[in-house]
Amino acid sequence: MSKRQIITLVLFATVPIACLCVFRLRAQDATTSAATPAKGASVQDALHRPFDFPFSKPTRLDEVAKVLSKALNAPVALDRAALARQDVQDDDEVQLDLRNIRLKTGLKLLLDQLDLTFRVEAEDNLLIITDLFGSVDPVDQVLVEIKSLHKDVHSLQDSIEEIRNAMGLDDEGGPKMRKPTIIEEIPGDGKEKPKSKEIPSTTSPARTRAGI
Repeated sequence: MSKRQIITLVLFATVPIACLCVFRLRAQDATTSAATPAKGASVQDALHRPFDFPFSKPTRLDEVAKVLSKALNAPVALDRAALARQDVQDDDEVQLDLRNIRLKTGLKLLLDQLDLTFRVEAEDNLLIITDLFGSVDPVDQVLVEIKSLHKDVHSLQDSIEEIRNAMGLDDEGGPKMRKPTIIEEIPGDGKEKPKSKEIPSTTSPARTRAGI
């Protein structure tokens, strides 16, 4: 076999392998680009794009923030006041292993494990890990507090109603009147009144005839 034939056989053997490698690399690049926001993309835009959450094992919250920051190419901050309100520490762990899921959905599933959520400051391209109280603007905070207060008022009203019923009080605050039974009902107009019984005389007939 000549040298030229050998080279031809080698080319025929290596070309399919090379094509397969190129195809796999392109597929991997496509998957990576779909799961990782493009550089320069804002956090606000990344919320609605596919993202990989590689936390198959319990991972510290501060480590999660670092991984997110690197993947988003944007700062990720922990709201210390929110963590204190929820009694959460930096080393508290979360776990989530999902692929090609929207960043917004994954963050909710991830942070719900510690009763936390997130907020995005679009002007600063900043992702903040916080709690429900710190995730909304001041107007929404007031609405959240009013809603919570409304529930408390309803619960208080239910408790008061139970106490009133237990004490036998009517709606005006006085004791409830017991409904009379049939025997106790007083006859109304047009009904025959009971006849009074005659009291027998204590004077005997003999004494009356004698003039005593």
